[in-house]
Amino acid sequence: MPAGYYTIEERRGAKWVPVCHLEGYGKRLTDALKRLEERGKPGFYRIVQMQRMVLAEKVDGRLHLKKWHASGPKELERCARAFCGPRKRAG
Repeated sequence: MPAGYYTIEERRGAKWVPVCHLEGYGKRLTDALKRLEERGKPGFYRIVQMQRMVLAEKVDGRLHLKKWHASGPKELERCARAFCGPRKRAG
């Protein structure tokens, strides 16, 4: 069973807009489809699965990869801040 989370995104104009996250381990595509049906809103959607976070860094001149499972967008953002600094906001 894959670990990770799903994000349901809706196409609005030229952008994909997140409308729902299914966080935690063991979520399945069928869970995401069920959530989309429960919304009951017509539109064009995509379901994106996030499983892994990867930090690539140079160690002794070679690329070294550290890999983790991402259980949700908050964890992904927390790790990004830890390794890359705070996200800059536009405007």
